[in-house]
Amino acid sequence: MSLLETAGSHGYRTGQARGDGLAVRGARRQGKWWKGLDAVRPLFVLAALGALGCGSTLLDHNADPALLALVCGPGRIACDGQCLSCSAPANAQAVCSSGACGFSCDADFNRCTAAACTAESPTSCGPTCADCSTGVPPNASPVCSAAHICDFACGPGFLRSGGHCQRAVAVSAGFLHTCALTADGNVKCWGANDAGQLGNGTNADSAIPVDVPLPAAVSAVASGYEHTCAIVSGAVYCWGDNTFGELGDGTTTNRASPVPVGGLTQVVALGAGGGILVGTSFGHTCAVDSGGLLRCWGANGSGQVGDGSTTTRLTPVLVTALPGGTIVASVACGERHTCATAGGAVTCWGANDSGQLGVGSTGPQTIPPTPAVPSGAAMVATGQAHSCAVVGGSLQCWGLNTSGQVDAGNAATGAFTSPLAPPLGGQALTTVATGRAHTCAVDATASPATPVCFGANEASQLGGTGSLVNVALLPPATAVSMTAGEEHTCLLTGDGGIQCWGANDRGQLGNGVSGVPSTSPTYVSGR
Repeated sequence: MSLLETAGSHGYRTGQARGDGLAVRGARRQGKWWKGLDAVRPLFVLAALGALGCGSTLLDHNADPALLALVCGPGRIACDGQCLSCSAPANAQAVCSSGACGFSCDADFNRCTAAACTAESPTSCGPTCADCSTGVPPNASPVCSAAHICDFACGPGFLRSGGHCQRAVAVSAGFLHTCALTADGNVKCWGANDAGQLGNGTNADSAIPVDVPLPAAVSAVASGYEHTCAIVSGAVYCWGDNTFGELGDGTTTNRASPVPVGGLTQVVALGAGGGILVGTSFGHTCAVDSGGLLRCWGANGSGQVGDGSTTTRLTPVLVTALPGGTIVASVACGERHTCATAGGAVTCWGANDSGQLGVGSTGPQTIPPTPAVPSGAAMVATGQAHSCAVVGGSLQCWGLNTSGQVDAGNAATGAFTSPLAPPLGGQALTTVATGRAHTCAVDATASPATPVCFGANEASQLGGTGSLVNVALLPPATAVSMTAGEEHTCLLTGDGGIQCWGANDRGQLGNGVSGVPSTSPTYVSGR
């Protein structure tokens, strides 16, 4: 009879346990205390359970597993009132199953055969040991998800869009998040989401791209400080932070899902190279319509909205900072200033404390405004307090330079109030991106075309070491366009892939990992 059975058949009470304890002391006095203790070990266990009442076995008392193990001894398990000696295969633990020995597979192992545990994989997924290789779309591979169900992951250079894998056609970095537009017109976002800037209806960060539900195909996307906007059939939808009315819906309520911007129609992209159409920043947003008219809204404390006031605007207003009849081709928004291209000229307005307007001084912009670049500009980009333009295949930058983001490799001069050509050599530059305090441009003379970056590099946002970095992309990629956030940088490749590097504390690189920065380019996840 087992100890478990003994405990039930004798029906010990707490008082009996105390009486038998006297017998132990008596045995000790006779020099046989160790035998007495061994004989009544179950009684000590029962004494601990006396308050629960008496049943037929220790199991009926729901005894602590440690007590049951004490009774059954090492290598045996308590099973329906018995102590059984059970074995288990590799990667499994012995368990009681219907009154007999059984086994349970360890985490991430499945019982695919009656006698063994198999490591979970795309060919043995979940409790049914499913084979995930069927139904996988092109350019994808099967995976067994964290939920133990079959899924797929798109290959390097592809983003998951619905049940397919798509190339990206645009990418835009915000402060701590990034968004991309896929070839089928869907928007994917990743990174920080405390203000709803990922647009998926939640406030949870994501280190992999998540879908943004929009009513129709998207033609452009732009990420701001903590908000994002997209063009949908000529209208503009925005989501995320709305502290300054930067979502343009007439309120200051944050939105975790897209809302339409009031009063905007026929918003289109104009200019070569997919020129910037909607620019977003710390707290204001701007859009160009099909007639070249520019409207802005949101924070306006430094006049960055461009309507001649410093009043916050909760809905779009026409920009009057430009001469009447100006046909705007592209727009870019810095933290507290805005720049636009029109007829090859670059004109800026708003804050100018660091010379970010490029007019030769740090005072307010003149009326009519003085262009920073009078002609020949193909595009303009704005950082926190600096600006850069591609002019005739070369780069011109102005504004704050405390990290060398204007004068590459030289931070001795704190600010430049007029455009400066950074000492980059004989590159033929095709596109430029500006982060908080760093600048990157695509060098078309390299084969393949590669980015060159300079400025702040505390989080490896330059993609390498040094003050001027020629970034080594993952082959066989060719650089097409770039975007930069606070301390991270992303690049769209010629084959529609997205490679990112730099800070990743909120998952803004989109590579499936948060908190681990990347000193060199890494592909955005296809999960």
